[in-house]
Amino acid sequence: MSPGRTTQLAYHLLKEQIVCGEWQPGARLDPAQIARRLGMSATPVRDALHQMLGERLIEAWPREGFKIPIPSEGALRELYGLNADLVATVLRNLRPRIPTRPPPTDLGQEPRALFDEIAAATNAEYGALLHQTSDRLHRARLVERYLFADHDKEHAALVAAWSSSAVADLTKLMARYHRRRQKEVAAIVAALLKPSTPI
Repeated sequence: MSPGRTTQLAYHLLKEQIVCGEWQPGARLDPAQIARRLGMSATPVRDALHQMLGERLIEAWPREGFKIPIPSEGALRELYGLNADLVATVLRNLRPRIPTRPPPTDLGQEPRALFDEIAAATNAEYGALLHQTSDRLHRARLVERYLFADHDKEHAALVAAWSSSAVADLTKLMARYHRRRQKEVAAIVAALLKPSTPI
């Protein structure tokens, strides 16, 4: 396998583990240990970690190496706010162009899939920003389903509005969705920091 393909493999494997919460907040990401576990050399793993560092999925500190960020209320509130702004901008510019289609089955329970589909329907720059923000929020979205009793109903309404091209409705629902999470950010962070929280 070429070095570039090995780096991309390491990137995709590690990224999925990180965004899905398989590494605890504050955990150190040692390239050599990860490489041994993945059965590859440390160089592509290090390159993949640098790529994720650029996407702000992980952090790096002098003499401490790569680490999983520890969520804070302020940072998460700002990230929800950024996501809300990006979604609102995308929807404002898509009003005449969202295709009508039945809801894809993989959008049924998966907020990440819905936001990725919205990102794919806009220009490349907004799409890349929305995709990266969605990845950074994925861990929080996984715990939201345990905090909000009506999570599935709320998500189904978003999917239905997107799938039926009801942009005005979706814009209102998305604004409410993000306001709710910004209001409940303390509970979300507490759940993210609790090792026993199912993800």
